[in-house]
Amino acid sequence: MSSNPDITEVLSLISQPAFYVLGDQISECNDAALRLLIAPGTAISNYIGRVSHEYDNFSNGCLILPLQINGRYSSATVTQLGPGKLFVLDAEDHTAELRTLSLTAANMRQPLSAMIASSNSLSHLIDKEQDPKVLEHIEQFNRNLYQMHRMLCNMSDVLQYADGVSKNMICQNIVSIVEAIFQKVQSLIEHCGLRLEYSVPDENILCAVDEQLLERGILNMISNAIKFSDQGGIIHASLICREKTLYISVTNHGQGIPTQLMGSIFHRYRRQPGLEDSRYGLGLGLTLVRSAAIVHGGTVLIDQPDRNGTRITMSIPIRQGDARLRSERITIDYAGGWDHALLELSDVLPASLYQFKI
Repeated sequence: MSSNPDITEVLSLISQPAFYVLGDQISECNDAALRLLIAPGTAISNYIGRVSHEYDNFSNGCLILPLQINGRYSSATVTQLGPGKLFVLDAEDHTAELRTLSLTAANMRQPLSAMIASSNSLSHLIDKEQDPKVLEHIEQFNRNLYQMHRMLCNMSDVLQYADGVSKNMICQNIVSIVEAIFQKVQSLIEHCGLRLEYSVPDENILCAVDEQLLERGILNMISNAIKFSDQGGIIHASLICREKTLYISVTNHGQGIPTQLMGSIFHRYRRQPGLEDSRYGLGLGLTLVRSAAIVHGGTVLIDQPDRNGTRITMSIPIRQGDARLRSERITIDYAGGWDHALLELSDVLPASLYQFKI
């Protein structure tokens, strides 16, 4: 199999395991991929397995999918490059950095809790009617607390799903879960000067899901759409069932994410050099989108179907046998009782929605 000099150079610049696929075979690998015993000439179908339909239908944008390599789970980012597809695997040496994030978040929770207690105490002492500016400051302060709490939750939980497994899978009606999320957001984003239009199937669909992780994934997809929408725009969201797979899509019709950034926005801490655009953040929110898809055995596709705006689609295979039925067992709330939608959308919602005490 002949070597393409341009592809060889691209692969050599990537530190993570990476390889190039032409047709249905791996044509070239970088050194990091070779160390995983990934070899040129291997059929890509050996690694893809259950998400082969999503891969076969992928033609543009960026696709996140799970791979099984040497009996181990890996997550890969796939982009179209020339006549073939470039696969870049997650780095294997991320555990230490994730533990550092979790430890940092744990140490920050105590001072944040103290700030919340102080905020609640002060709210009883302040006459909000006397000075409207006081209410404005309270709103800003409360929203900042939500933003800090969201970052701490993301920092804490990014390690929890790093292995692509959840212990909270419950077989339940996914249609009602997704519809409830869309309904809640529909009333909130009107305050951003936007409108959400959504559609879900009429029938119930039972599926094994980690409800909180799925909710966080969808809310972060919507948060991303709000960030890149023009004032007065419409965001479209949908849940569609095709055969044995569910597809949750969120589409904005505004500026969209630049094509050259699509392959990196789902990576932690990845920010385009020199790009001081706060909309991209640290990537922890979209890492949860990635985790939500992989944990449920699916994929994430980001593309531009109408050549403007951006669509993010999470696929979830309908599975029921590997989850317990809903029970009365208490599930720990990752947000500690805070409103999930206000928390996950705190970077995009106006401060006026945070006027009440925490």
